[in-house]
Amino acid sequence: MEHASVGCGGPSNNTSRNINTNTNINTNIIQVRAAQSASDITALATLRYNEWMMDHQEVSRDAFTAATYELFQERSAQQSIVFLAMMNMGTKANKGSSSNSKSKNSKSEEEEPAGAIELSPIELDQVVLNQGEGSNSNNVGNNHHRFLYATDLVTASQFRRQGVAATIMNAAEQRCFPGHLLLHVEPNNSAALMFYDK
Repeated sequence: MEHASVGCGGPSNNTSRNINTNTNINTNIIQVRAAQSASDITALATLRYNEWMMDHQEVSRDAFTAATYELFQERSAQQSIVFLAMMNMGTKANKGSSSNSKSKNSKSEEEEPAGAIELSPIELDQVVLNQGEGSNSNNVGNNHHRFLYATDLVTASQFRRQGVAATIMNAAEQRCFPGHLLLHVEPNNSAALMFYDK
């Protein structure tokens, strides 16, 4: 496996930087946000199931969604963050059902999950990284500027070649200290190598 360090956007000074999970990044009709709500986790499960599990009939969509909720909670407790890209599909008219509603009809934005990535310190636990001479600590997990590992980058088939993956990576890069986002790519995956080299 070939390992690459992606230069991250962010502060260039040596101060500590916390990951802000409340930031939304808008690019045209793609909105990237940190997954937090139940509807975000459901959208994440739908995306991953559609892209990874459709050929595995032995795994039901409901079981996969339940497992995604559980895994999301466990990994979030260990400081992982999932960025979810939602494609804005336009407005949809809704009929009001509440008697308190001033209008019987309203409009809402319709979104579909377009992509996701997880940034995690978990995979780097107990990893030792040679950071050069003068480094105080080589342990990635204990470093003052925590390294994060980019994992599970997925783009919905119907939204590929529309900038979704690049938008997600930009969001990921903005949430880490410069040079502290790690990933790996198989050497024979030329498309991925070209993408990450940009």
